[in-house]
Amino acid sequence: MKTFKRIYLVSTIAFLTIWTLAFLQYHRLQEKNNHSNVVNMNRLSAEFERLLLEEGKSPEEILNENPDVWKDVTFIPGAAREENKVQMISGDGRDYFWSIFDANGEYLGMLQFSEGDRAGNGLPWLVGGMIGSFILIQIVLLLFYKMYILPLHQLEQYPVRIAKGDIAEHLPETRYRNLGNFVWGINMLSDTLVKRQEALNKAQAEKNSFLTGIAHGVKTPVANIKLYSEAIATGLYQPDSVPNESDREIADKIQKNAEDIEELISKLLLTAADGNYAYEPEIGSFYLKDLGERIRQNYDNRMKVNRIPFEVQVIENAIVQSDEDGIHTILSQFVENAVKYGDGSGIRIVMEKQEDTYYFSVFNKGELLPDSELPYVFRSFWRGSNAESKPGSGMGMYTAREMAKQLRGEVYVRALKEQGEMEFTLII
Repeated sequence: MKTFKRIYLVSTIAFLTIWTLAFLQYHRLQEKNNHSNVVNMNRLSAEFERLLLEEGKSPEEILNENPDVWKDVTFIPGAAREENKVQMISGDGRDYFWSIFDANGEYLGMLQFSEGDRAGNGLPWLVGGMIGSFILIQIVLLLFYKMYILPLHQLEQYPVRIAKGDIAEHLPETRYRNLGNFVWGINMLSDTLVKRQEALNKAQAEKNSFLTGIAHGVKTPVANIKLYSEAIATGLYQPDSVPNESDREIADKIQKNAEDIEELISKLLLTAADGNYAYEPEIGSFYLKDLGERIRQNYDNRMKVNRIPFEVQVIENAIVQSDEDGIHTILSQFVENAVKYGDGSGIRIVMEKQEDTYYFSVFNKGELLPDSELPYVFRSFWRGSNAESKPGSGMGMYTAREMAKQLRGEVYVRALKEQGEMEFTLII
């Protein structure tokens, strides 16, 4: 985008420079032409006075005697006026007037030399050429912008978004063949990555479910082993109920191995619960309005195609010191859920600052989750009762919560029954 602005600025300056030089050259030619006309008119007026005074011919006889010489000259008789005792040039540079006097110095009239349209033909063409070339340059630059600059600008940050997993929205297709196939290929790549990520999430969920089942299944036998080892150590199975020293040593070893197994089970359950999430925030400064515009651009076309009313409200355009990409990813997850589980009657995003706290809320109309399910929304691999027929892995909201923690924030969900809306909010 900056390169295009430089190209536009340089082309405009070059255009103005070329046409300024053209006008200066035209002005010099006009001055030269005016000077030539004045010299020629001086010659003709002197010849006219000679014929008039020395040969006694009338103005009409002089003008009709040699039409080729006097074809652009007209004699205008008139009463003597003080202001007419000088030669004059009209403002348009086409008509020249000379005062004619008799032998006694009496004013007879004015001799008019007219160039007709010859002298003025250059200026309209010059102005027309300037306007036409300016329009042509604007059309060429506009086509260049639409065919190359705009698609490249949209592509500029897309690889970064793909790397960070923020690929909720496709790049808009372009009908220009030079970049159309490339944009189509990028969108196909993002679709492939999304499908692979969904497959990985599903596999991770199945693996975690399998690990959790094994861990819980082993807990009871291990607990029983510990009980049996304690019974052996206390001599419960001896006829006289007196513990045998060798049995006690064996029971202690069994107890120790059982405790090691319990520790492994705890680690296994913790690993299954945590999943495979990793996120490192990059803190910087940005305006709420810029974040809102970024989200609006990402989802505007999609919402129009799906005919979902979509609105982004920025109550106060404050500066935020946080990770813009991370907050954008969290809000994108909220919006994706709103699209998936809402009824399509409206989605709105509200961003505001209250004292030292920032609130990012996504509201969507649709089926409300029961209060009993709200505490589980942000758990890994958990899916609500309204998700039976919807694709997904149950990792999106969990990822949003973990990212919020890294940003020293929190997420929460509410069912606004009076408004018939679900509200998902990020607090920083």
